[in-house]
Amino acid sequence: MNSWQVSWRNLMRKKWRSFLTLLAIILGVAATVSSIAMVQSTQSIISDYASQGQGNTDYYVFGQQDGIDTDYIDELAEENVIEEVLGQSNQRMTLDKEVWDQESEQLDVQVMAIDHLENAIYDITVLEGSLDESGLVIDERTAELWGVEVGDEVNFSASFQETEENVQTQVDAVVENTILLTNPDSWEQAENNEWHVFMGLDTLQKWTDTEGQTEQLLVSGAEGISFEQLGNHLRDFFPAEANMIVQPAVVDESQVATGFEELYASLYVVGGLSLLISAFILYNTLYISVVERRKEFALMKAVGYTPGQTRGYILREVFILSLVGTVIGLGIGVLLSYGFMELLAEIFSNVLYELKIGMPLLIAAVAGLVIPLIAAWLPVMKASNTEVTDVFRESISKPKKKPAFFLIIVGALLLIPGLFWEDMLAFLPLFLGIAILFPFLFSGIIWLLLPVSKLLFQRAGKFAARNLNRQKMRTALTAAIMSFGVTLLVFLSSIGLSVSDSMSELIEGTLGGDVSVVYEDAISEETLQSWRDVEGVDDIETLSTSSFLWYADKEENDMRLMDVNSVTTERMENTPLFQYNQDYEQLLRDLEEPNTIALGREAFDQWGGEVGDTLTVETVNGAEDWTVEGVVDTYRSGGYIGFIHDEQMEAQLGVSDQNEALLLAEEGTASSIKTAITSEEDASLAAVRTAEEQIDAFQQQTEDIFFVLNVLVIFGMGVAGIGIANTLLMGTIERVPEFGTMRAIGSTKWQIQKVILSEAFFIGTGAAIIGSVVGIGVMFLTSVQEVDYMLDLPFHISWLSILLAFIFSITVSMVACILPARRAAKVNISRALRYE
Repeated sequence: MNSWQVSWRNLMRKKWRSFLTLLAIILGVAATVSSIAMVQSTQSIISDYASQGQGNTDYYVFGQQDGIDTDYIDELAEENVIEEVLGQSNQRMTLDKEVWDQESEQLDVQVMAIDHLENAIYDITVLEGSLDESGLVIDERTAELWGVEVGDEVNFSASFQETEENVQTQVDAVVENTILLTNPDSWEQAENNEWHVFMGLDTLQKWTDTEGQTEQLLVSGAEGISFEQLGNHLRDFFPAEANMIVQPAVVDESQVATGFEELYASLYVVGGLSLLISAFILYNTLYISVVERRKEFALMKAVGYTPGQTRGYILREVFILSLVGTVIGLGIGVLLSYGFMELLAEIFSNVLYELKIGMPLLIAAVAGLVIPLIAAWLPVMKASNTEVTDVFRESISKPKKKPAFFLIIVGALLLIPGLFWEDMLAFLPLFLGIAILFPFLFSGIIWLLLPVSKLLFQRAGKFAARNLNRQKMRTALTAAIMSFGVTLLVFLSSIGLSVSDSMSELIEGTLGGDVSVVYEDAISEETLQSWRDVEGVDDIETLSTSSFLWYADKEENDMRLMDVNSVTTERMENTPLFQYNQDYEQLLRDLEEPNTIALGREAFDQWGGEVGDTLTVETVNGAEDWTVEGVVDTYRSGGYIGFIHDEQMEAQLGVSDQNEALLLAEEGTASSIKTAITSEEDASLAAVRTAEEQIDAFQQQTEDIFFVLNVLVIFGMGVAGIGIANTLLMGTIERVPEFGTMRAIGSTKWQIQKVILSEAFFIGTGAAIIGSVVGIGVMFLTSVQEVDYMLDLPFHISWLSILLAFIFSITVSMVACILPARRAAKVNISRALRYE
């Protein structure tokens, strides 16, 4: 019989023990795969939306006043530094309600009209039809929901025309779902999301009487032409009187999503914790196995086995378990990854994603094979150091214990990073420190719970407490693993409440009003007066909004795109756009000076400077240095945002149009005001949002994200349950003679089982108590530290999560003890008394 067969036979001798160990490895590897895959896939989604959202565009060209003559398209196309030029105009339209039989109130469509649909800038894959015509081009998701196919007519409400007649065009092509066309996949989702379609520019020009005109040009450079060369050529190409703005197409992920770092760190912590649980279970199993087989190892030494051969003998068993567990875990991890990513995609408006699974599989495979071998090293060394004389001993000597004060000092030192390190990764040394201190904490918990255990389990409770203290280190580490899961569950639930509450206040305090109305053009006084006549409107303020380029790093030419809002002292008193934790009025006075700006947190952190330093921005007058007067909190942008005075907005950025209105409404009328405004079907209307809608949407998204995280944590706690079962089973095997003696002197099977049940009660309840206290403590530290969450977080405690943590921890522990309890109750008295 070869050595591998011997190793397999040894594993099969203890089937349940091997199964529990294998299951722990499987779940640990699966959690690692899904955690890393979710992080990498989410990062890929954000990167794709940032880059592919503007196609292969290198530069945009805008007209400062009117549209751009389409003759420029042919002229630029002849330049040898240019690969391709597109003319594009955007028009917000509405599916005609009379002919479109749907209950949904959201029928808004953002039409992107392009002068030639088949191009290399917008790389789209046609499924049906052709891009040679000028009709609609829609994605397959929209085609299915609208119930149309190539050749069908689609009707739009022609609010941009003087006549009341609708306009119509046919569907010329159905293309693959693409990031360029982000669309809802149900009418329910369409309530808060508009549709996006492509269309030929000449069709829109006929409808809007803008023949020969386009809103912007999209330019891509020829091969071998540098980014700077193309920009300089475009600026020189247009005559000064044309008043053209040449703007680089900056890929900026912050404009797509911010604040995901903590989500990533949470996923890494959960995946790492699951692997640590698996490693501990394997270590525990091997340690007991080595103790049980000490005579076997002594005999191996006696017949000539070297320490190296003995180590290889055990490591083969470990490798078999880790290999089988890793292979199965990788498969389950892939399934979990798809499930969690589908859930995340639904949370973020059904975004398209490609599951990034290659690197997660590689990392998890390596971890699944290597970490068990590392965890096995100490037990393996113990086995290889077994002496030949151990075969004649009745018991093995106990290792010397390290001084308690040494462990307490080491554990306390590891807690320090969690007090000052403002990052989720501080959990790792924090958990390690708590693990070292846990035996001492657990002893105190046993003492506190002893009266409760005696009440529930009578004398068995006292007996169980004594047993746990005898094996304090092992049982404490088992409880610590479950405790870490409780800590994460309490912390993540609490911080979810805190983020939701804090963001709700920020939205109410910085949206600028109860209803925000954004226009594509300047808002006329006639339009404003029609809104003032709407029932419930108390007052209206208007402001200018635009975007400009700024240098996050001037030396490296790192340009980013920033949203900018205009402010005045008078308007900010009525409709505040940001919060400032210092002298609010002084900041507004400082912004009245030329070349001054206040930055949002994201822009300030990316820039890396200090208040009072200068920030380089691109203006109509070229690159200028502006003084940063302060860093503010606001909800008005998901990326980089800045605030400047109205006068600077016009003088230095060339923006004079007031294109956003902030409406103050009577209580309970915001929704009806929005309905009244959108019902006018104004083609220049870009967006209407209420503070209430923004709060509800954010709270729902926050709940969904933290739900995903908590599911992963509970998954890890389930793995910890396997560890508890493993520890109790090992303890049962070790105490076979003890249980045999108890049975011999008259103890019933139920009394034996109550001992194991009581031990499980101590472990589950102790883990819940310590984990909840630590979770509350971490939440408190997070609220008092300036953690990178985009906003200050109030101290909140999720009492519901604490209750659920207690229920889950105790339930898992009690379920985990069923097998060990039945094993203990079935101890054969005569065999037990002969057991060694």
